[in-house]
Amino acid sequence: MAPFLGKVELSMKDSISKVYEEAYGDAYVDAVFSGSVMEMVIPMTRSTLNQLETVMPGSSLSGSALLLKNKCGTDMYVNAKAVVIKLMKDGKVSIVKSEWLHIYHAHPYREFAIGYDRSGQRTFGVKFLVFPSLDSGNEGEFGTIGVNP
Repeated sequence: MAPFLGKVELSMKDSISKVYEEAYGDAYVDAVFSGSVMEMVIPMTRSTLNQLETVMPGSSLSGSALLLKNKCGTDMYVNAKAVVIKLMKDGKVSIVKSEWLHIYHAHPYREFAIGYDRSGQRTFGVKFLVFPSLDSGNEGEFGTIGVNP
């Protein structure tokens, strides 16, 4: 997924369901975790049409153009791929595996805005939904910070 320009971002948010009792009004007396959502954004720049076709579901090459088509009704989990994000140091990929991020199941989706002006370089902010693993041995896990040898 290179080249990229800017911050590669992985975000995670826990959803919480609040528990109330009448005697306490709007103050909640407990809360329950009700799931977690993880997403990733990679700002691709100077990308080839072949690279963009790979990360834009429903797109296809037609000669020297990338056709952007409607996408509806396709499972994402079954087509999700593992992603490893490696830190860059002094223009080189870090070989220290404890600095890497390993995401087990991520699938790109389209949500981008392309600006055309003289002040900036265009990037495609490729977004990914990250799914908890359904695989035996990793069930419920999104991935790891650090990669075991």
